[in-house]
Amino acid sequence: MSKTGNKKSAWKGRSTESEKPWGSVISWSAIQSIGGKIIKLNKDKRTSLKYNTIKDEVLFIISGNVIVSTWPYGEQVNDSKEMKTQLLQGDIFNIQSEIPFRLHALEESYIVEISNGKNNGIVRFKDDYGRVNEKS
Repeated sequence: MSKTGNKKSAWKGRSTESEKPWGSVISWSAIQSIGGKIIKLNKDKRTSLKYNTIKDEVLFIISGNVIVSTWPYGEQVNDSKEMKTQLLQGDIFNIQSEIPFRLHALEESYIVEISNGKNNGIVRFKDDYGRVNEKS
């Protein structure tokens, strides 16, 4: 028992890998609702324009050159409201739930994502691969 009276432990887990139309993702679960991903985003490919209903994310660029587009909370998602930020190796970018965003790789890029909110819903606005109303 810890000083707080909580039982402590350690355990082994296993990651899963999935192919995406824009690259691939290695995912794992951590303590409580924290999860991690290593995202491979292929050159000239984009993720969906979407937002997460619950999940907050922090992105760390391992390598590559990524443009992240975001839109203000509660605003209409259109070209005039789009804010673009370039991310290079070592950069960190935080995205809170309900903030629309899209990642676009200018070169093959590797990104670590750490997030909360395991039981997340995704709302897709646009997708280059026909997944707009697909449940995630």
